[in-house]
Amino acid sequence: MNWTVGIGMIGVMALGGISPALIDRAVENSLKQNFGPFKKLEVRSKTDFMSLLNGKVDGLSVKAGDFQVDGLPVQRMDIQTGAMRFDTWGALRGQARWLNEIEATASGALDEPALNSLIARPFVQNQLKNIKVNLPMAETAAIENLAIAVIENRIELKGNIDIGNGFPLPFRLSGAPLVLDHRLFIRDVDLQVMGMTLAPALYQEALRKPLEMPVISNLRYRLDSLEPRQGRLEFRGSLWLSAVK
Repeated sequence: MNWTVGIGMIGVMALGGISPALIDRAVENSLKQNFGPFKKLEVRSKTDFMSLLNGKVDGLSVKAGDFQVDGLPVQRMDIQTGAMRFDTWGALRGQARWLNEIEATASGALDEPALNSLIARPFVQNQLKNIKVNLPMAETAAIENLAIAVIENRIELKGNIDIGNGFPLPFRLSGAPLVLDHRLFIRDVDLQVMGMTLAPALYQEALRKPLEMPVISNLRYRLDSLEPRQGRLEFRGSLWLSAVK
């Protein structure tokens, strides 16, 4: 590139307001269009003027609160991304376009209304229709009218269990979520049916299988930890954001 042209481009970009704040606004607008409204949304880019001339952003910090992903209410989420190639000229037009897949770490919280919205979805309900059990009168059972609560360091599930005899029975299951190799299990389980505690041998086979994770906005993610807190579940993990071209 001719040096005079290069200097001219720098001048145009400087006058156009190329700065980290421009990237912040473009990303905020994109997030609001796709996931808004937000009660809280803060975006901070790690870059400088000369890096932006070359379309380089070292990373983004996103702090969001009270918004929805695929209709799922999210109480809080913090995201820290790695480096990316960014379309600086597109940012001048208000567009947030990164040109490479981004790896990010994410942490956040889902409260009880969000968790109950999640378990009402078809991918969860389908898992509840054919649960393996070890009962004299049945080998499978179905869960109906399921509701979840988070009490101190445990989750509590209540609903009805149907073993195929047409008489669903009320049950309560209490346990601790455990993430092993990025897969979710329930451990230290106490299961009561009609107020009577069942022996673990009757249901332990069902607990050996990890819970299937939901597909969310075609987002590729990995769960690293899940911690119960009173009234909510706090999570940590990684996610990958495809390039926007």
